Amino acid sequence: MFERTLLCHVSSHSDTRTYHNMAPTNEKPDCITLANYFRKVGDEVELFQSLPALDIGAALLERMDRLMLETASFRREVQSELTSFRREVQSEFMSFRREVQSEFTSFRREVQSESTSFRQEFDIKLRAMNKNISSRLVNQWALSPEVSLSPMYNVSTGDEIANCPKT
Repeated sequence: MFERTLLCHVSSHSDTRTYHNMAPTNEKPDCITLANYFRKVGDEVELFQSLPALDIGAALLERMDRLMLETASFRREVQSELTSFRREVQSEFMSFRREVQSEFTSFRREVQSESTSFRQEFDIKLRAMNKNISSRLVNQWALSPEVSLSPMYNVSTGDEIANCPKT
């Protein structure tokens, strides 16, 4: 024997009816009771919209939107800071570069000046030494007091040394 049980629950009232697959009985469905049950089910389904899960979902969407706005704002702020940092680093680098170029130019001028001075001193010494060698050679052949002696030169200044040689 196959039985079906219909359990109807309305508030605190329970009604259990058992239907048998047997010969039809004279019982007829109670449409008013069914309509009341369906109304109550409809009222209960309508209450689903006030469940916290749905409110939480809306709150989550709102929070996600707020987070997206905050993230975009943070991204703009970071981008602005990065741009400012880049400008500052670039400015510092350019300042450092100018300073290094200035120092290098100054150093190069000093080296050129020292080089020029060294060349001039070297040239003076070399000329004085050459003149002194020539004077020694000429003076070596002066055999009589009537022959005038060739002068000697200071190797530091290149100036003629007065009364040198005396003989």
